[in-house]
Amino acid sequence: MKKKVWSYSLPMISKLFVQQLYSVIDMAIIGRYLGARIICVLGSTIFVIKEMKHLEATEKAG
Repeated sequence: MKKKVWSYSLPMISKLFVQQLYSVIDMAIIGRYLGARIICVLGSTIFVIKEMKHLEATEKAG
């Protein structure tokens, strides 16, 4: 049972790690070249974009 749980969860954990790493690198690049103000704007809109993606995935699923 434990092996099945790990075989299922390890790819998900890896995906989340890669997504977070991408976000950190993306914000560092944006902050360096475009400034802190743009990061604030992106921070406030990313939540809305993610919610829209979740709603779309929910509609597709069922």
